[in-house]
Amino acid sequence: MSVTDHARITSQLNLSNVLLQMPVGVAIYRGPDYIIELANEAMLRYWNLRSEEVLEKPVFDVFIHQGEGAAKELKKILDDVYNTGNRAAIDEVSAGLPGDGAPATFYFSLTFEALRDEQGCINGIMCLANDITQSVQARKKLEEAEKKKSLALDAGCFGIWDFNLLDNTVELDTRCRELFNMPPQAHIAPLDFWKYINEKDHPKVTAAVGAALDPQQRADYTLEYRVGNEEGKIRWIRNKGKGYFNGDIPYRFVGTAQDVTEEHRLRDEQEKLLRLVDNSIELMSLLGTNNINSYINKAGMELLGFDTMEQVLRTPISELHLKEDFEKVSSQVITSLQREGRWSGLMNVKHLKTGEIIPVYNNTVRIDDPATGEVLAFGAVMRDMRQEQAAQRSLQESEKKYRQLSNELEERVDQRTVDLRNANYNLSRSNRDLEQFAYIASHDLQEPLRKIRIFSDLIMQNVNDEEFLKKYLSKINTASARMSSLVRELLHYSRLSSPQVTFETVDLSAMLANAITDCELVIREKNAVIQLAPLPVIQGVSSQLYQLFLNLLSNALKFSETTPVISISCSEVYGREINGSELIDPHTKYMHLIFKDQGIGFSKPLFEKVFTIFTRGTSDPRFTGTGIGLAVCKKVVENHKGYIDVESETGKGTSFHIYLPLNLTK
Repeated sequence: MSVTDHARITSQLNLSNVLLQMPVGVAIYRGPDYIIELANEAMLRYWNLRSEEVLEKPVFDVFIHQGEGAAKELKKILDDVYNTGNRAAIDEVSAGLPGDGAPATFYFSLTFEALRDEQGCINGIMCLANDITQSVQARKKLEEAEKKKSLALDAGCFGIWDFNLLDNTVELDTRCRELFNMPPQAHIAPLDFWKYINEKDHPKVTAAVGAALDPQQRADYTLEYRVGNEEGKIRWIRNKGKGYFNGDIPYRFVGTAQDVTEEHRLRDEQEKLLRLVDNSIELMSLLGTNNINSYINKAGMELLGFDTMEQVLRTPISELHLKEDFEKVSSQVITSLQREGRWSGLMNVKHLKTGEIIPVYNNTVRIDDPATGEVLAFGAVMRDMRQEQAAQRSLQESEKKYRQLSNELEERVDQRTVDLRNANYNLSRSNRDLEQFAYIASHDLQEPLRKIRIFSDLIMQNVNDEEFLKKYLSKINTASARMSSLVRELLHYSRLSSPQVTFETVDLSAMLANAITDCELVIREKNAVIQLAPLPVIQGVSSQLYQLFLNLLSNALKFSETTPVISISCSEVYGREINGSELIDPHTKYMHLIFKDQGIGFSKPLFEKVFTIFTRGTSDPRFTGTGIGLAVCKKVVENHKGYIDVESETGKGTSFHIYLPLNLTK
C-alpha cells in the first residue's frame, strides 16, 4: 500500500470519528431489544438526556415518556429495518426541546440503517438525526405565503387577458388593468401592452411570446417581468398563458397575470442569505498525532494558502505558525487537549504563500478511539478574527475620539457659560458703580463744597472779626481736606476697575506680613494681638491683594474699644460649599480666609450695605473714615473671581470671609 493510500484510509477513519462529534445526531441500537450502545453529543442534546441515562438501556425504556402511540410507531419502524434490512427514513418529525428560556419545537429528519456483522447478519440499527428546524420553519413560512396567495387568488387577486389574434383585439378584466396600471375604461390594443412593460424586459417578453405562438414550438408561456419604469413603482407580474392553433395558424392567446412583487422581494432576501452563507469563512481541520493535518476544508485551505490536499498531507503544523506561536500550541493547546479533551481560545496562524499572520478563534476537541480510548486525532474549527479585531480597534478609536470631542465641547460650553456669567456680573457691577458714582457726585462730594460755600459766605459777611475768621477758615480747611481725601480714595477705587493688570504668583503670607509691618505703629500703640495661620501662594495682583489685607487689618485695629485681638485663619473649600455669589464655580477649589476681630461690630441690616462705597459701619464720631475701604476690599476680591461676606454683632466683633480661587488665570 502506498503512503498516499495509507493516509487516505487513515483520513477516512478519522473523519468517521469526527462525524460522531459533529452536530449530526448519531445513535446505535444493538440486538432485538434495541439496546442503546452509542449516542453522540448531538443526539444526547436532541434527546435532552445525559449519556448515563441512555447507554446500555433499551430505547423504549428511555423514551417511555413519549407516549404509547409514538412508541408503537417507532417499534414498527425499527422492527421492519431489523427484520428486512431495508432502510427507513422519516423526512420530518417534531420534538419539544428546551430553548432560550422556554421549550421550543424542533424538527428532525431521521434515517434508520441496518448494521450487519462480518457474516452479513443484522445485529443492530444506526439512527441518524439531522436538525432541519430552520428549513422546516422556512418551508412553513413559504406554505403560509402560498396559503395567503391562494386566498388572494380566491378573492380575485389575479387578472385575465385574452388576445384574439385574428381581429387583433384584446380583452382585459379589471384586476389585469390594475396590475398593469392601465386606465379602467380605456381601449387597449395588443401593441399598447409594450408601453406598460418595463423596457428592460421587452426582449425576453418578445422571445417568450414568439415561442408560445410558434407552431413548431408551441411552448408554454410562463414568464415573469416588470411593469412600470418609475423607480419605486415597479411591479413584478407572473404571466401564465397558452396559444391556441388552427392547424399551424395561432388564433388565440389566453392567460392570467399575477402580482408577485412580494415574492420577488422574499426571493431576493433568501438569495442574499444564501450568498452570505456561501461566502462565510470558517476553517475545519483534522490534525493527526504526528502534527500533520489529515484534512482541511476548502475555506481552511484558502485561509492558510494550500492549493491541494496532497500539500496538506505533507505540511507539518509547525510551518503554519511562527516559532513563538508554535511553542504555545505545543505547550498549551496540545497539553490541554491531552489532559482535558478540548481547548478554545485565540491563536495565530500563518498563510503559507504570503506569510501573513492571521488571528483566529480556535475550538479544538480531542478525538478518541471509542474502543481503546487511544487518541486518534484533534478536530478543530477556526474563525478568522481579522475583521472583528479591526472593527474593535476602529470602534475603540472612534469611542476615544468621541469622548475627547465630547469633553472638549463640554469644556467649551462650561467656559462660555462662565464667561457669559462673568460678563453679565461685570455689566451689573459696572451699572452699580455708575449709580454709586452718580450718588457720590450728587451727595458726598457736594457736601464739602456746600460747607465751603456757606463758610465762605459767612467770612465775607464778617471780614473784620479775626476770631470768626480763624474759626471758619479752619472749618473750610477741614471740609477741603475731607473732599481731597474723598477724591483720592475715589480715584484709587476707580483704578481697581482697570483691565490692565497682570496676574502673577503671590505669596499671601508675604503680603500679610507687609500689611502688618505698615500697621506696626498702631499695633504697638494699641498692644494688638494678631494670631496668624500659614497662607497659600496663589495667582493674583499683588498690589490689590496687599490693599485687601491692609484695609481689613486697619479696620480691625481702628474699630475697637479694647485691646484688639485679631485672628487670621485659612482653609480650602470647593465652590459648591459656598453660597451667595454667582461668580463662584462649583468645581473650583477656593482658599477660605477669615479675618476675625473683637471690635465694636455692627448690626445685621448693614451686612450688605457695608461693602457699598461711602457706607460706614458706625456713625460714632470717634471712628473716622471715608467709607471706601470695604468697597475696595469687595472690588479686589471680585477682580480675583472670588467672594467676600461678613458676619458681625454689635459689641462682639466682626468676621470677614474671603474666598479666592487657588488656581486662577486672568
